[in-house]
Amino acid sequence: MACPFFEPREVVSRPEYPGARLPLLEEYDGLCHATSEPLPAPAELRFRCCNHGYSSGCCPHLPVAQSGSAVRFDVLSRTPETITLLYVQEHDHTPLRWRNFCYSIAAQRFDSEFADECAEAQARAFCASFLRRFAV
Repeated sequence: MACPFFEPREVVSRPEYPGARLPLLEEYDGLCHATSEPLPAPAELRFRCCNHGYSSGCCPHLPVAQSGSAVRFDVLSRTPETITLLYVQEHDHTPLRWRNFCYSIAAQRFDSEFADECAEAQARAFCASFLRRFAV
């Protein structure tokens, strides 16, 4: 369940905890959009807060009145051409909103738009990590 304000940009070359179970399947570095201007994700918070979400009380950048605590993804189905993805935004461990997206593997595109760039970047990162890990 990654932080809803985290925009993953690239897989970390040296993960803090290799082999850890992560919401985006791999540890990512990227940008924090919790402030008025995007900032590089702080290295000391990247694993615990950015890649995991539920950062209230441990991340100084997290807005006090945020509408979501974490984002979760799950693969509903996979064909050689597509991945059908379930996107769930949670607040205090309760689903707040959810939606299905279909990802075209060849075109590297979703069938519809996401509400914000962080959600789309996380979905892309999840799909890329899923395809690397579970290549058929």
